[in-house]
Amino acid sequence: MVQHRALDTKVTKPFIRDREFLWNEVHTAHATRDDALKQIEGYVRICDRYHEDLAMAAMVLRRTENDKFPGAEFSIAYDTLMQDGKVIQGPGGHFLGQNFSKPFDITFMHEDGKKEHVWQTCLGMTTRQIGAIIMQHGDDKGAVLPPRVSPVQVAIVPIVFKGKEEAVMGKARAVRDALSCAGMRILLDERDYSAGYKFNDWELKGVPLRIEIGPRDVAAGEMVAVKRNDGGKVKLKLSDVKKVEGLLEESRGRCLRSPGRRSKRARVMQRPWRN
Repeated sequence: MVQHRALDTKVTKPFIRDREFLWNEVHTAHATRDDALKQIEGYVRICDRYHEDLAMAAMVLRRTENDKFPGAEFSIAYDTLMQDGKVIQGPGGHFLGQNFSKPFDITFMHEDGKKEHVWQTCLGMTTRQIGAIIMQHGDDKGAVLPPRVSPVQVAIVPIVFKGKEEAVMGKARAVRDALSCAGMRILLDERDYSAGYKFNDWELKGVPLRIEIGPRDVAAGEMVAVKRNDGGKVKLKLSDVKKVEGLLEESRGRCLRSPGRRSKRARVMQRPWRN
């Protein structure tokens, strides 16, 4: 290191305009053109499911000749409209044909014993997608994570008062175990902080659903579920596992519908220019 500036780690927008990306890239080689094209089609199907899990209204677009990867026959990429009106490019793929295998003499032995040049594709995505999820769904309170990809789907916050700790924690643990057995990713927040601090913390982290259990709830056999995406509160029975699953699916649907409507409103059909 010659200058102290070389040690500067500041970034203008984490995950979006960063100093470094973790790039996951795949290069494939095929015997025929059709096999290589099928690889691109398979990649599109995988990315469609991937964006559905992220609840992102992405559009897969074929790039123009001027915008495609140099040397590719054609390029595709997923573009997603953010809340601020900007578009972020997500996963992308390139059909390279034989434009690289011939100059670099990348060959394989065919069944008849002849050497032939391979047909190539290139596919990849980066950690920018993390930033795209936050920009697509987040609000002024923090992140809003789609349930399918959120590390914690439900955060249980016990509201304890002196003399009521055992009753509240007992029910909170029972709810945690029931939801976990149903396949949900649950965290019981037993940290030594106030309930208000925990509420804010889980909102900031974007956990899709927060469950509050206090002494009155225990007495009534109820719990309060708070949805992160719209702040709505729903009273449930302590045994309403299915309704918790329903709230998570409802949250995913809302996460998907809102960006979809925004994307459709922003599209303009460009008619051919007339002389």
